Amino acid sequence: MRQNRLHRKSERHVVVLVDEYDKPILDVVDNPKRARANKDYLKGFYSVIKDSAQDIRFVFVTDVSMFFKVIFFQD
Repeated sequence: MRQNRLHRKSERHVVVLVDEYDKPILDVVDNPKRARANKDYLKGFYSVIKDSAQDIRFVFVTDVSMFFKVIFFQD
């Protein structure tokens, strides 16, 4: 599988660092169609990370906003 290519090559679990995960959505929050498209794209990206859990040592994610205050992030 492609997801575990780094793990296989290095023979070590990988670490994933994501800074300001919500920025691509917040930058276009006034454009619901584009914000939804960015959100859907990011869901796909994070699904790959979730599906690769066996190859990941840990994931560290930061955000820009207090996400519990933004209804757009309900998923």
